[in-house]
Formats: sequence, C-alpha cells, structure tokens
Amino acid sequence: ALQFTFNESGQVGDGVLNVENYEEAIRAMAEFDAYELKLNTEIEKIGLCHNRSMLVLSWCFKIREFLRLYREIAHCKLSKVVSKTQYTELLRSFTRIVHLDPRVGSARDMQMNMIHVTSTPDLHYVKNMPATRLQVIRTTLLASVEARRQTPGPDFLEMEDAVLAQHAGELLLEVQESLLFPRVLGMICWQSSVMLTYLNISRKHLEEIIKGDEATLRKERSVVYYTRTFDYLVKEERDELLETLFWLGYIQTMAK
Repeated sequence: ALQFTFNESGQVGDGVLNVENYEEAIRAMAEFDAYELKLNTEIEKIGLCHNRSMLVLSWCFKIREFLRLYREIAHCKLSKVVSKTQYTELLRSFTRIVHLDPRVGSARDMQMNMIHVTSTPDLHYVKNMPATRLQVIRTTLLASVEARRQTPGPDFLEMEDAVLAQHAGELLLEVQESLLFPRVLGMICWQSSVMLTYLNISRKHLEEIIKGDEATLRKERSVVYYTRTFDYLVKEERDELLETLFWLGYIQTMAK
C-alpha cells in the first residue's frame, strides 16, 4: 500500500518537480478510492462486526488523509513557502498510519540549579497509564520537535550543533515523564525528514543536574544517540523507518 515516493528536494516555485508530485499524489488517492470501494463491498458481505476488515478500512482512511495533506503541501509549494504547521500536520498524519497517536505537545519544566527551565514539544506521543497512589505514572513514549535552524533549507543531513544541543536539553526535560525512565526517545523533524534520538542518562546524573553541583557534574556523562535522517516521502527511506515506528505504535496504542 505504501509504494509512493515524492521528491521533496525542489525549492519553492521551481514548478516541474512539484507538479509531478501533485499529479502522483492524485493518482495515489485515486487508487485508494478504488481499493476502498472494493473493501466496502467486501465488508457489506461479511458484516460490520468483522474486526479485521474494519481495521484495514481504518488504516486506508489514515493513508488517504496523509495523501490528502501531502497534496495540499505539493500544491502550496508551487507558489509559496509551506508553513511549519502544515509539515507538523503531515508528520502527525504519517505517524497515525503506523498506529501512533500524536497529540499537541504539553509543556515540560524542571528546576535546574535554582533555574526554572521549560520546553514544549511540537508533537507528543504518550501512553495512557492507570493512575495509582503507590507509583509515579510516566507516560511519554516519544517527543517530536521541529528543528529551528538559522539557515533553513532542504539539506537536513548536517544538523547544526546548536540544534542538537537544544534537542538534548528538551529530551532532558522529558526524561522524568518517560516510559523508559531514566531514558527517553525523541525525534527531530525538518519538513518531511526525521531523525530519531535517544537520551541515555543515569538517575544519579539526573539528580546532580537538578541540584546543579558543578563539581560532581564534571565526573558524570550522559549520551544522546542520533540516527541518520530519513525522508518519509521517499519509499526506500520510509521502509527503513516503518518497522521501528510500527513497534512504537504497538507499544503506545495496543500493548498493555
């Protein structure tokens, strides 16, 4: 089903590539229209209670929504700059395909050496956990942020050190709410490219950061791991992402 590839390397208003992308998006949606019609006919025969068919139908709707949003962006790029909000919505729609449930980011804060620090991810992937009186409920599975670059452009392969350092700080603010505490997963996005991240920090180091003991901090080290970037509009790169994202989607929405 996810066979399409769109070239997002063109600049605003260069015309040809964007027109081809727009037409390809329309063709892909037409194919899904035909597939949905066939699927609806099958569901009518076997009854709406057939959970597997309903799951497939729901998945098709998510893909069509993703294609619809991409078509809007492809059309927009012919004449003007695509907004950050549009790309955030496209990423939100793409992650729904893999059964992730994206939400608008909520503010996180932490007291570090008597300084109040806050940050808000653009998208938040949380797992609903039953509340108890005996333990802290941690819900963050994945926090996604839009890269803030001084020189925006299509080349996302070489991220500025300042962007990576800023993201490390944002992961630090998420770690206390992380399902993987004291570790946390993250994602940096730029247009249709994403980079997965992983902060590995010890409880001791986290406590020392909060206390702000500089003498002790020099002895401790934590690590942020970064993948290479993947463009989810390019089939070959998207295929490399899907297994990991489906696994995260299973953890968030299905696993107990």
